[in-house]
Parts: sequence; structure tokens; C-alpha cells
Amino acid sequence: MALTIEGATHGVDTGGIAQLINDLKLDMVDNVISSMDKRLATLQTEVDAAWQGTSAEQFKTNMQIDKDNISKLLRDSEEELKKYLYDIANSTTDQDEEIATSIARGE
Repeated sequence: MALTIEGATHGVDTGGIAQLINDLKLDMVDNVISSMDKRLATLQTEVDAAWQGTSAEQFKTNMQIDKDNISKLLRDSEEELKKYLYDIANSTTDQDEEIATSIARGE
């Protein structure tokens, strides 16, 4: 029994990367950052209720800076993952094109 593939042009679904990213739910970064914003606001309210003075303000400032740094790292990681996935798709497409060219030449 022979294996046949009818109507195939390329073996790569380049449009599938966007769906893969969606399937990975990369919007989780937005959710984590939003959650951190809410929790930081609660923390700041609690600090205001229990602690006054320069050290309290510095503590809140430091917490905001830490949250902003974490948010940036999460965004950077998200972008790196997306770039990596698109690089894989492009490499796979290039390899598929090379195979198709070799087959067409009879190699």
C-alpha cells in the first residue's frame, strides 16, 4: 500500500504560529501584571493605614519599582518567546522549501 498525499504544497502552516501563541495563552502576562497592580494598590492602602513617614513612602516607592521591573521582565520574556516561535516557523518554512526544490529537481 502506497502513501499518497494529494493537494499538498508546503508542509508548514505558517499561519499556525499566531494560533499557537494564542493557545499558549500568552495573555497570562497581562493577567499577572494586572494582578500585581491590584495587589500593590492593596498593599499601599494597608501601608498608609498602618505606617507613616519617609520610610513608609520609600517602601511604597521600592515596591512600585520592583513591580515595574518584574512587569518589564515578563514583557521581555513574552516577546522573546514569540520571536523564538516565529524563528522556528521561518526556519521550518525554509527547510520545507529546500525539500520541495530538491524533489522538483529529482534529487
